[in-house]
Amino acid sequence: MTGKFEALSVETLPKRLGETAALTERIGDDASHWKVREVGDGNLNLVFIVEGDQGAAVVKQALPYVRLVGDSWPLPLKRSFFEYHALTRQERRAPGSV
Repeated sequence: MTGKFEALSVETLPKRLGETAALTERIGDDASHWKVREVGDGNLNLVFIVEGDQGAAVVKQALPYVRLVGDSWPLPLKRSFFEYHALTRQERRAPGSV
């Protein structure tokens, strides 16, 4: 990712991810028809459920800080790299669970 970090929101998620093939294949091609709701209430990440004409997906965004505290408590975004690899390994071992 280049540029300044921007947190996703219910309003910005469809525009930002609407051309991502992995999502459009699962949810539907027309991001303007997506229904997005934020469901995360955790300390670290933003979590959204995205529903479209073809299906649904969960979108999780790691924040570069502790969500409850703000930028005064920074966190490295590279932690999402490790989570991604852990989840892809889990999917290989237990298909359909991730």
